[in-house]
Amino acid sequence: MIDTERLRLRPCRADDLEAFHALTDDEESRRFLSSVSRREDSYRRLMMSVGGWAAHGFGTFAVEDRATGAVVGSGGLFRMVRTLDVDMPEAVEAGWIIARPRWGEGLAGEAMSAAHDWWDREHGPGRTIAMIVPGNTASERIAARLGYRAFRDTEHLGDPVRLYERI
Repeated sequence: MIDTERLRLRPCRADDLEAFHALTDDEESRRFLSSVSRREDSYRRLMMSVGGWAAHGFGTFAVEDRATGAVVGSGGLFRMVRTLDVDMPEAVEAGWIIARPRWGEGLAGEAMSAAHDWWDREHGPGRTIAMIVPGNTASERIAARLGYRAFRDTEHLGDPVRLYERI
């Protein structure tokens, strides 16, 4: 687990499904995702995280509010196979989602800064990728603060995305 001033980051668990799905169960949140978010999509995303921790020793963290214990987001670094027009076979990807009622509080930046610090300590520095839907200015600002720079515009599952890298 990783504690920050306001947050606790911990590996996701199977019983996080309802909290995980609630992160994307509204239209405003989904417009920044490159895929739909039905409950079964949330389950796949959760199982990808649980499996990532088991297979690779890293994955998405559940982001909890330390004051309440409520899951307010997810984020971290993970390995993903993507269908893109650019080859990224060994890319480690960074991603984050914060519950819409908590947007604008700086939680994503706080969580991802802690996740990247942990990553650098545990796995060493190296190239990581972030995939952001154009127009998601909040995530673009977070990526920039974390040291990511845009390197390619492409599509993922028919939706436009911009790829960022941190080296």
